[in-house]
Amino acid sequence: EELMDALLAAKENIERYHEKQLQTGYKIKSEISSIQQIVNPIERVGIYIPGGKAAYPSTVLMNAIPAKIAGVNEIVIVTPPNKEGNVK
Repeated sequence: EELMDALLAAKENIERYHEKQLQTGYKIKSEISSIQQIVNPIERVGIYIPGGKAAYPSTVLMNAIPAKIAGVNEIVIVTPPNKEGNVK
């Protein structure tokens, strides 16, 4: 329960931080020119989570949450299997 509380608190903090970074683009017009920036999310991202002796749920949070907030449609997470060939 303590771990889950810590992960939920981290999730909320990460969301709050990255929501402030969202960009909407801009348009600048003058009499002779126009400049525009259009911000679109990447369609799909891949996130590598290191394997080994320890689990790293914080790595998942710190990479997947910003992608979700940015509007990425598909988030793929990969991690190497353990010695038995399993992912836990």
